[in-house]
Amino acid sequence: MDADGENTLDQIAIRTARREDASCLVGYMAQVTVESEFLTHDPADPPLSAAQLMSTIEEASGRSNQLVLVAETSSAIVGLLRFRGGTTLRTRHAGELGLTVLKRHWGRGVAADLLERFLSWACRNGEVRQVNLRVRPDNTRALGLYRRYGFVETGRIQRDICIEGRFHDHLIMGLAIDPPAASRPEARGGIAAMTPFADQRSIGPFTYLASPREMAPWRPSLLFLHGSGHSAAFWEHQLGPLNTVANCLALDLPGHGRNAAPVCTTVAQHAETVMAFLDRLTAQSQSATPVIPVGLSLGGAIVLWLLRHHPDRCQAGVIVNSGARLRVTPAIFEALDRGYAQYHELFKRMALTPAHQNDAAIDAALARCATPDTAVTAADYGCCHQFDLMPELARIDRPVLIVAAADDKLTPTKYADFMAAGIPGARCVTLDGAGHLSPLERPAAFNAAVATFVEALPHNSVRNAL
Repeated sequence: MDADGENTLDQIAIRTARREDASCLVGYMAQVTVESEFLTHDPADPPLSAAQLMSTIEEASGRSNQLVLVAETSSAIVGLLRFRGGTTLRTRHAGELGLTVLKRHWGRGVAADLLERFLSWACRNGEVRQVNLRVRPDNTRALGLYRRYGFVETGRIQRDICIEGRFHDHLIMGLAIDPPAASRPEARGGIAAMTPFADQRSIGPFTYLASPREMAPWRPSLLFLHGSGHSAAFWEHQLGPLNTVANCLALDLPGHGRNAAPVCTTVAQHAETVMAFLDRLTAQSQSATPVIPVGLSLGGAIVLWLLRHHPDRCQAGVIVNSGARLRVTPAIFEALDRGYAQYHELFKRMALTPAHQNDAAIDAALARCATPDTAVTAADYGCCHQFDLMPELARIDRPVLIVAAADDKLTPTKYADFMAAGIPGARCVTLDGAGHLSPLERPAAFNAAVATFVEALPHNSVRNAL
């Protein structure tokens, strides 16, 4: 992998390689071989043929522990990743990774996009448990990238490469894929493994999670806002996979997670907090551009408020399992009065589809994102209970995606239908097999819906500088 050089603003898409890519990859491989001395292939070696490349793609498509990804613009393939798993029973769990990017796209985050898409696949795969790669010690940018994503040096091969009579070593780096609850596959109701793509960060009084790489100005920015009694960690299954289509940040609301500020008592106060956070980021990046806020439940109410009252700061919005008016059942407040444990059990029964109510992986995820303070959680529900933006939906003029869940008891699908009818041009997607916590219960389907929405936004509206 090479990374350096000029930036352009072409849109980059990451996808699985197809048979018909083989002919384009012939030219790609010839060019990347000339541009970089860090590869094992020399420009004087016989070039790879279309038939050879097609065979590689077909082999990967037919085996569960292989993957070939391409990064492409509207006109060309600009990056390539290949992972080849072992072929015997004793080696199928491990494989070797290779990654290249054309020189004119170095420094654009293409390599990180490819690596994140691959690691998201590997964490969900269930079979891949070890990823190995070789990198020259003087390829400092590649070393930095791999280290950011958890790869560690496990060995060294001396004099592995010879270029014009000069020998070069290779470092061996590895990453263990040991997801939580790996024995509980998604088919039994579990969730995809947590992707290790988030750094804990702070700016001023604000705490948040973000991708380990810097924000890219040519990509949109998704700002995730959690629901009542949770924290930024709720979005652990979105920050990695969706970082392939956008910069991703998840904010701790005041009084939640690592944010020790006093808890807000209205949705409007929460929205002003989000605005203050964006102002901090703007000052840091020296550029004021819109974001795409994504909010669940209370977070969805905040998104609606931002779309209505601060549209200049919103490129678009995603409202998840929420409503234009939120009335909280008295049973929630009564359970909170009895203590957090009683509330949590009631919440799980009301928020999760039956198939997920006794799922150990989801229990663990909820424990990681919980803010177990009854006063804070009660204040959150108080914000929801007094929230009402029903009369103003028609005045929202930004693109909006509304995500509902078929088994959501707390904010039924009729809430989503009402918003979809009231917000001009709004799109609505309903996820089956999920309840109120659909981003946690069905992360792959949720992420796909958000990615499709973001990728469909007008080209001129998706350049960002946060």
